[in-house]
Amino acid sequence: MKTMILLLACFPIFMINCASLSTLQDARTISPDSVQIYVNFSKHMASADSNYFFNSPVGCELGMRKSWVNRVEVTIAYATPIGLALAGRYLIFGQSGALASSIGIKSGINAIEGPDKQTTVVFDTSVPLYISYYPASWLAITGVPMYSLKTFTLDSGKWMHSLVGANINLKVGGRFGFFVEGGYFRDIKLKESVRQLSGALFFRL
Repeated sequence: MKTMILLLACFPIFMINCASLSTLQDARTISPDSVQIYVNFSKHMASADSNYFFNSPVGCELGMRKSWVNRVEVTIAYATPIGLALAGRYLIFGQSGALASSIGIKSGINAIEGPDKQTTVVFDTSVPLYISYYPASWLAITGVPMYSLKTFTLDSGKWMHSLVGANINLKVGGRFGFFVEGGYFRDIKLKESVRQLSGALFFRL
């Protein structure tokens, strides 16, 4: 019971420092032989029964998107403090026109020291579905429903948590630019809500 309370109290820290709930991309994959560099910043707020009990520190992720094949891209990212994530996406439709959709998978791992000095290893796998509307070539509005499975491994045992929710983001720019994003997720097991605010800068080589 003590460990479960600790997990609940520290949940936003784990969220921000492993492969996080941010989905700061539009639906279109980058063109073959292209490379995009990005840095994003996220802040999470967790609540139970509408009572906010924790605001996370701002977390950072530095990543690179790369494509070799049309409609397919791979992302590798580093997340603070010592996390790594790998992701892939496939463009379902929308290489041109006003609408596009893609589906992806992202997995990450991190090791975090909690308030009790225990080291927690966090594994994360998420499946996002991107749906974008492009009112202009330099502007995109994207909704991203997503499922995320997080596994926390401590000395005292292992816990798995499933989250469902969605992000909405706005992209401004083409070869370089920025994203802003907000999201809401619900932990099915803990009955906890997680809200996030994120932003990113990107440029394409």
